[in-house]
Amino acid sequence: MSTIPRTYTQTIPPKQNNRQSQIKDFFNKEVIVVLGQPGMGKTTEFKKAAEYEENSIFVTVGEFLFTNDLSHLLDKVIYLDGLDEQRSKFKGKGVVDALVAKLKEAKPSKIRVSCRTAEWHGHIDIEGLSKSIKGSEVTQIELDPLTEEAALELIELDNKEEFVLRIKENGLENFLQSPGNLELLLSYYESLEDWPKNKADLLDVACGVLLQELNIEHVAELDDEISDVSLVNSSEYLAALMMLSGVQGISVTRNSASKAPPCSQVQ
Repeated sequence: MSTIPRTYTQTIPPKQNNRQSQIKDFFNKEVIVVLGQPGMGKTTEFKKAAEYEENSIFVTVGEFLFTNDLSHLLDKVIYLDGLDEQRSKFKGKGVVDALVAKLKEAKPSKIRVSCRTAEWHGHIDIEGLSKSIKGSEVTQIELDPLTEEAALELIELDNKEEFVLRIKENGLENFLQSPGNLELLLSYYESLEDWPKNKADLLDVACGVLLQELNIEHVAELDDEISDVSLVNSSEYLAALMMLSGVQGISVTRNSASKAPPCSQVQ
């Protein structure tokens, strides 16, 4: 698929009359955290931003944590991609503390960190990262979902308008919002050159697409622990709880409960 300009919304500190912005609008900030759902294109956008911002360098959090010589990062704008990958590997224990200690040693001029929304621990992580550059304020931004117009630009089909129409007719609009999920659904469509013949088959396809982990690091951690059947059963259970209780989302930690998905606490 082709690429398009993406937009971001600042969530912390909150802004009045908040508007969607491009990442370059945040280049003046010392510390930025970029959040997004799986498949939203965080790594792709991070690499593009690192190429665009002056004096910057892209490195994964894992590579950074295990690098001994950090002299080449002095006074650089450092793009640290995939905090969630290391959090998955180490069960979240001490990853931000280790990252901050390493950043203090590296002494970059500015810091950008990407993480999956569900694996970002909100104000706890913000407080930790704020110590990486003395006196700095952490700006948290969220990678916005694709608009329908943007999704159309990404789809390389002669009949892409019809393809999008069928997606909407089948109630799969959410797939248009994520480049990763859209690409998976598109691959399925191109392999069969048709849609499933009934709603049940369509939902099975949708679940199969959503179960595919796009990140190699996460695949390595999850394959030995969680089967697709377990994921489906757990998802069905949680979905039933949400529908019966009326909550909007589920928090992985009690302290991060709020009314905004995915942080509503199931009691």
